[in-house]
Amino acid sequence: MTVYSFAGPIYLIVMPFRRFSAKTREEIQAALHLPAIHQYDKYLGLPSLVGRSKHATFAHLKERVWTKMQGWKERLLSQVGREVLIKAVIQAIPTYTMNCFKLPKKLCLELERLIRNFWWGHTATSRKVHWVKWSSLCQPKSMGGMGFRDLAKFNDALLAKQVWRLVHNKTSLLYKVFKAKFFPRGTIMEARCPASASFAWKSIFQARHVIRKGARWRVGNGNSIRIWHDRWIPIPFAGVPVTPPNELPEDACVSSLIQVDTGLWNKELVELVFIPSEASLILSTTLSSRAPNDLIVWGGEKSGKYSVRSAYRMLATVDLDGNPGCSTTEYWRMFWKKIWSVKVPFKIRNFLWRVCIDALPTLVKLQRRTIISTARCSFCLAEDEDIMHALWTCPLLMPLWTHHKLTRKAVRSCYTSLLDVVGHLLEYESDASLAKFAFMLWLVWQRRNKAMYQSELNNLDDIPLLAQRLLLEFWAVNDQQQSVPQVIPKQAWQPPTQFEFKANCDAALFPSHNMTSVGVVIRDGRGLPIATLCKRFHCLHAVDDAEAIAVREAVQLARDVGLAEVEVEGDSLVILHALKQQEVCFASYGDIIQDIHQLACSLDRVVFSHVRRTENRVTHVLARNAIGLSSDFLVWLEDVPPFLEDVIQSEFSPF
Repeated sequence: MTVYSFAGPIYLIVMPFRRFSAKTREEIQAALHLPAIHQYDKYLGLPSLVGRSKHATFAHLKERVWTKMQGWKERLLSQVGREVLIKAVIQAIPTYTMNCFKLPKKLCLELERLIRNFWWGHTATSRKVHWVKWSSLCQPKSMGGMGFRDLAKFNDALLAKQVWRLVHNKTSLLYKVFKAKFFPRGTIMEARCPASASFAWKSIFQARHVIRKGARWRVGNGNSIRIWHDRWIPIPFAGVPVTPPNELPEDACVSSLIQVDTGLWNKELVELVFIPSEASLILSTTLSSRAPNDLIVWGGEKSGKYSVRSAYRMLATVDLDGNPGCSTTEYWRMFWKKIWSVKVPFKIRNFLWRVCIDALPTLVKLQRRTIISTARCSFCLAEDEDIMHALWTCPLLMPLWTHHKLTRKAVRSCYTSLLDVVGHLLEYESDASLAKFAFMLWLVWQRRNKAMYQSELNNLDDIPLLAQRLLLEFWAVNDQQQSVPQVIPKQAWQPPTQFEFKANCDAALFPSHNMTSVGVVIRDGRGLPIATLCKRFHCLHAVDDAEAIAVREAVQLARDVGLAEVEVEGDSLVILHALKQQEVCFASYGDIIQDIHQLACSLDRVVFSHVRRTENRVTHVLARNAIGLSSDFLVWLEDVPPFLEDVIQSEFSPF
């Protein structure tokens, strides 16, 4: 002890053993002048013991957030700069803790109050008006919000990731400990939460509702899936059949819809039991002839893997229970997407957003908050100044809008809100016109503010030219920063480099015919065809599913013609990436990937590689022409169909 005492502060942990007397601890402390630590306050940055007051335990997060906002650099940021700081730094501070613990609702509200005060520009000496409620700001930008996080919902999305791990990662230490303690004879979804459980378990336990809401079954053999009660139809964040129980009993499983001998859907039964829209979705689901086990996947991602981003989007979306494909919702998604992609400076973009949601401090809004006594327009003295009057309908502004060709039609339409005016320009004018209009609105607002608070009234006729000049200056600077796009030269099919044979494959979709087709061509090093396959499916598969089926057919054909080694090429980078992954594939085509691996094991060696569409032209043409063939399944040995002869011949020249 004497030797090591020079290294720095020493802390002594004394464990009570039976051979020590009760005074041994005190004697050692007195002799060495060291404190005794009964327990650590934190472990890996997290509290090792959560007491009765959860708010006090996690109060340090609030202090860290408040400290980050008090820097002089942070106080000089614009509202756009504060938005970036909030999303990149401030809202990330509690994330590490929220991965393991459910923060008290009171603390989340206090953190959100600090964040929104900072965004609106609160300081120690001045308070700012909040022109938009916080729940609206937390909506995604594609729905008219700012994309800030609702911390309570984000906390649930983070904790649900631990639930997902306890569902699938059954070899992890986390799973083994929690299973032995809380669900020894079941799964996490069937577990109970005793009153004496740790706060970490209680936090994870309450997040199960996120998984229940967003997960669904991927059909394998269908034995584990109840038709009328489980989520299994491939619809994001949905999946329970809308069709009421009819031909099949209440407890029927999905396996009753699958033909035992072929492993395919019983098309007649599916179309008899379900409404047409659901029957089409079911028949488009790919099945494996191996009849693998059913698997729980995440419905919010194409990969089938849980992601915090998609889970939070599910929890935060206001119209989640509505129809995501309705025309009104899609219109506003496109509207806000175009608003946030206008090629203008960020502050102009932010201003245009505030115009569209009526979040500017007009006199009418100030009067409603009893800040001023009258809302009469100080320019025309005829009407109250709301946002429409201040920027559009004021008689003194009409010469600007009626004489300019950009806004002349919008004035004639007699719109009652600026949201409609912007929508008119989005529909009938170019992106450049909308960018110029955004600058003009901003200059009109600046002119109004200078006249009211600085007694300086600029000439209205100068606004169009000034807006055009500012826009061109911004574009000139922005274009200089953009890199020159790289031109990729077109290439034709290349002969195999590793083996003697190469199999190319591709898929094609025909939505109008509700049909999917795949094409496979196996060629040798000279480019001569060894075998050609064309196959049609009377259902509309997803793009990635169809590409996976094409690869499976390519390996199957190579095995059927007796090849021992083959190089398989396709133009789907997604499928190629999935084939090279060692972990379980949760995507809708995951069982097809396993089929491909199993087929590949029957050959000596198979190599999968990706090519561009220009190098895969033969199979692309083959798949596209499948709809005109006489049969659903055709194979040509050492030959190709007549419509492919010219395409094959054109690729002989490079060799």
